[in-house]
Amino acid sequence: MCVVSDKFKLCTCKTADVERLCHYWIFYRQAQDKNEMIIGTIQPPYYLDPAVDAINREHILARLREVDAFDVALQPADGDLLVLSFQAADGKVDYGFEYSAGCWREKEYNSLMWLWHHDEEMFGKIRNALAR
Repeated sequence: MCVVSDKFKLCTCKTADVERLCHYWIFYRQAQDKNEMIIGTIQPPYYLDPAVDAINREHILARLREVDAFDVALQPADGDLLVLSFQAADGKVDYGFEYSAGCWREKEYNSLMWLWHHDEEMFGKIRNALAR
């Protein structure tokens, strides 16, 4: 897996299936009355070199703190979730975040459990996703 760029841009796009994009993001809004249990099989996480993973997490968190990380004015609230998914020739890796106290914080991504109390609100392509 390549290193995530520190200059990526989270862009909204029109697509029927965001997961067909090479690099994508999904924003989940907390649904107050939702308590929907979804059962299924989770794909095991892709192995990523711990040094590269640490760099990626640093780049992503720093970029999410910048006002122009999204191409739209996103108005996250406490409890909202965000996943960024990156694809390379050797596999896919997902990074999860939760909005709390005015900033994004890392949160383990579990595609099924996140839908128990959240709805997909927005999604799109990650431009300039990987460092060159």
